[in-house]
Amino acid sequence: MYLSNLQLENFRSYKSLDLDFKPQKGLNIFLAPNGEGKTNLLEAISLLSFPKSFRNLKFNDITHFDSYYFCIQAQFANFSPNQNFDEVFFDQSKTSDLKVVFDKKQKQKAFFQNQIKLKSKDFMGNFHTIVFTPEDLHLFVLGPTARRRLLNTFLSTLFKDYFTNLLAYNQNLKVRNKLLKDGSSNPIMFKIINQSLSKHGAVIYHYRKEFLDYLNQHLQSKYLDLAPNSPRLTIQVASLGFQPSSELKYQEEFLEHLDKNFQRDCRYRSTCSGIHRDDFSILYDAKPIQDFYSRGENRTFILALKLLQVEYLEQFVTFKPILLLDDVFSELDKSRRHKLLEFASQYQTFITTVEKAYFKDFQSEYSSYRINDSQVSKI
Repeated sequence: MYLSNLQLENFRSYKSLDLDFKPQKGLNIFLAPNGEGKTNLLEAISLLSFPKSFRNLKFNDITHFDSYYFCIQAQFANFSPNQNFDEVFFDQSKTSDLKVVFDKKQKQKAFFQNQIKLKSKDFMGNFHTIVFTPEDLHLFVLGPTARRRLLNTFLSTLFKDYFTNLLAYNQNLKVRNKLLKDGSSNPIMFKIINQSLSKHGAVIYHYRKEFLDYLNQHLQSKYLDLAPNSPRLTIQVASLGFQPSSELKYQEEFLEHLDKNFQRDCRYRSTCSGIHRDDFSILYDAKPIQDFYSRGENRTFILALKLLQVEYLEQFVTFKPILLLDDVFSELDKSRRHKLLEFASQYQTFITTVEKAYFKDFQSEYSSYRINDSQVSKI
């Protein structure tokens, strides 16, 4: 699937924007100083894939300052997933229009595909994006919330079953925590909620385990591909938090765990363990990368993780995802930049940057645009 047109109305710094993208090898580079709205473009594209800002902001906060609504609309053309960007022929008769509308006064969101209104869970999955930001390069310093957000966003867009179970889990968790804060000890209510948490948590755990197992199988080879001179030490992705004796026993054992730790939860007035508290870490020679290794090594591990995220997604979808790389090239050395560009050129990729110099040694073709005062022009 190929993004051929993007229209923005009252979205962040863009009062009105209409951009066409011609078929080419994949790279679209947006050049501008900081503060000119580069990231806003990527945020708009990502919202057509997953209806939540990757900046973790509410829709109220991303409406143009002098308007009460915004609209993001895009047209996608289809092509055979077996074709590459050198041979691609787009069938303009097979297009898909996606639109996201938000009304600030009514506090309402609306999602459309080909003028048909859809629920948000049905809107997701029409196409997929992988976002890579400078914050991702600090993933193992930012804390477990950032890592859970990565898992939840990625797996929700890929598996609707994950998304619906995550919503149900969070709703039940909210009720349970409210009961704990109020000092309730109603055994029937806690039994019902605990059963629901265990049921939905088992589904979430399954999808997370599948993805983390994939990372465990492939992270070492991907890391060594990016850093071939590194020592051949064991690399492990370790799951942190509640771990059942087997995946099939998650529901049963987590229910027992909640019952066993009920008094602790009462003291803290919060549910202290579960999917909402779980975490993962990367161990290099059995040591956490954020504690024992350099910033460059950490960034190489995270780059490897992001590339594997793309490859994992491709096992489950028909079309290649769209890559959104937000000002990450200034954070990588020349070797890592080249590796990332080689990888990204296989996909339709949108890149924001301050410096065009990062791409001067890159041999493949690309399209470049300049942003000035919320106007985008092709160079």
